[in-house]
Amino acid sequence: LAVDLFKLVDRDQKGALSIYDLERLLINHKRSGVRSLTTDIELLIALYDKTGSKRITLCDFEAIVSE
Repeated sequence: LAVDLFKLVDRDQKGALSIYDLERLLINHKRSGVRSLTTDIELLIALYDKTGSKRITLCDFEAIVSE
């Protein structure tokens, strides 16, 4: 399940979710809100990027999905 979801978001198949991948995901699913899209993306990365690369790897993503 996690790998399939990851592949849907990682359109370039780089093996990590970048800010741009997450931006695409949030744009497609976010309709309104008070925080900016950039703030939402930075928050997601800060919460789940375990290596400090400012990207979410498959390993990071699997941990998110399994929570």
